[in-house]
Amino acid sequence: MSLDILSKLDIAEIGKELADARKMRGFTQADVAQMLDMARTTIIAIEKGERRIKAEELVRFAEVYGKQVKDFLRKGISFEPRSIQFRSTLVHTDKEKEDIENYLVELKNLCRNYIELEELCKINKIEKNNPIYTRTGIPAEEASEEIARKERIRLELGDSPLPNLRDFLEEKTGLKIFYIPMNSKISGMYFFDKELGGCIAINKNHPESKRRMSLAHEYGHFLADRYLVSVSMEENYKKMPESERFAENFAYNFVLPPQALKYKYYEIKQATGVFTPRDIVLLSYHFGASFQVTTLRLESLKLVPNGLYDRLIDKGIKVKEIEEELGLKKINSREDKFPLSYQLLAATAYYQEIISEGQLSKYLGLDRIDTRIFLEEYDDIYVNPLFNQDLSESKLEEIGV
Repeated sequence: MSLDILSKLDIAEIGKELADARKMRGFTQADVAQMLDMARTTIIAIEKGERRIKAEELVRFAEVYGKQVKDFLRKGISFEPRSIQFRSTLVHTDKEKEDIENYLVELKNLCRNYIELEELCKINKIEKNNPIYTRTGIPAEEASEEIARKERIRLELGDSPLPNLRDFLEEKTGLKIFYIPMNSKISGMYFFDKELGGCIAINKNHPESKRRMSLAHEYGHFLADRYLVSVSMEENYKKMPESERFAENFAYNFVLPPQALKYKYYEIKQATGVFTPRDIVLLSYHFGASFQVTTLRLESLKLVPNGLYDRLIDKGIKVKEIEEELGLKKINSREDKFPLSYQLLAATAYYQEIISEGQLSKYLGLDRIDTRIFLEEYDDIYVNPLFNQDLSESKLEEIGV
């Protein structure tokens, strides 16, 4: 590595990259100092950008963190912790703040890997024409309903229940959406970068109905607060920021459009003469929302009495038992950590011998055995003589990459 390259780079940016990599591995500064036989004060100075790192030192850091040197030389993402918009004004614990920072670092690195794979595969991206809506001076509740309505029209959804929302938004908008196991209190996070585009992480540990609402929430930020960094937490709030009120209401209007919900409600009531909790379960399944969200939405539209959800919970309603009695199947979802297009890019890079099996494992975060299991899915596309390169390219175009 040329010393001249390092001399031209922002030492604060490299320091931040090194600190992020250390945290992702779960190392303390003292751990790294011991492994590299360096003073802890030196590690601190490098990470703070107070001391320029030497080329041979950067090589050793990369080895310890399981990275390549180039990983620390890439352009940084344009957000700082102070720009993060939390769902409430409550103070978070140190552990929660650490978790949040680590998840954002993971999301940033995953999106960078996504861009790398596109460059390796020489994908000519077609930029999606996603609007940015202005809601200045408009109350959050009113803006959310109008923007959700416009988006449903733009995406040709009408009042229909949403399809597999993750795959749909990836294809239509180009958002990079990852499902990451996270602290149970965190439902999702979002940021936008000029190089990477819109990046979203959704808590993989949550049920699909909740993930859909979280994804719609973060999508609302992408549409109306594009340059905000959002971390959505499950907690009781003192005062919700306006941008969060907008995103929360947007999710309700996007997943459960008012006119469609009212139509289904009256359709059921006219057929039976009554509207029961069992019918709410059917409605929630129809729209792919949770029983809680659907009931609260019905309350907000004055279709059922206020406080109905709390009363049903107090009476011990068994939603899962009702779902089983009605024969309702699990909501269709794809729970993979990586977007489908990301997986196809990784497989393409491997089968075209652009990356090795070891590099593929790193892109997928898998060991060698699981990587080979992953590749079995793509053998027909890339190996079977009945298939050819045209098919794999058309497959990539089909999902919009």
